[in-house]
Amino acid sequence: MSKKCFILFALLPFLFYDFAKRLQAEIAACRQQADAVRKATEDDWKRHETHVKALQKESDELVKQLEQLEDDIAKLQEENQEATARNAVAKHDEQRLAQLLPQDGATPPPVRLEQVVKDKLVLLEQLFQPPQPMPAVAKDTTGRQMEGHVVRRGPVAIFSSQDGNGQLFDNPEGGLPTIHQTQFPLTIDVTGKHPELFTQP
Repeated sequence: MSKKCFILFALLPFLFYDFAKRLQAEIAACRQQADAVRKATEDDWKRHETHVKALQKESDELVKQLEQLEDDIAKLQEENQEATARNAVAKHDEQRLAQLLPQDGATPPPVRLEQVVKDKLVLLEQLFQPPQPMPAVAKDTTGRQMEGHVVRRGPVAIFSSQDGNGQLFDNPEGGLPTIHQTQFPLTIDVTGKHPELFTQP
C-alpha cells in the first residue's frame, strides 16, 4: 500500500503539470476567440455608426427639402389668394365701369347731357377713390352686437372694432350683418357670399 501511494505521489506533479498545460492552452484559445469576437463587434459597431450618420444626414436633407416645399406651397397659396382677390376687385370695377358706358342704342337727351356727365364723373371719383371706413353696427356669430367701422372694396367688407375684426356678411333674412373673425394668415372670402367657409377647417 505504501509503495502504491509513493508511486501516486511521485506521478502527481507530472499529472498536474500536464493538466495545467492543457488548461493554459484552452485559456489561450478562449482569449484568442474572445479577441476575435471583440474585434468583429467593434468593426460591426463602426460600420453601424457610419451607416447611422449617413442616414441622419440624409434625413436632415429630406427635412430641409420638406420645409422648403412647405414654404413654396404657402407662397403659392398666398399668391393665389392675392390673385383671386385682385380678380374679384377687377370684376367689380368692371361692372362699375359698365355703368358709365352708354347702353346699346341709348342716347341721352341733350337737355340731360350735362347732368349725365356730372353723374358719371361722380361714379368715376367713387370708383378710383380709396375706400373710406364708415361707421357700422354688426353682430358676431354668437349674436353679440358690436359697433365699429366697415371698409368696402368690391364685394368684400371688412369690419373693425375694439372687440375684434372680421369679414362682414349681409344677413339674407334681414337684420344686422354678421362678422366672421379673420385668422392669421388673413382669410377672406373674395366673393362676399360664403360665410360658411369660416366654419370649415
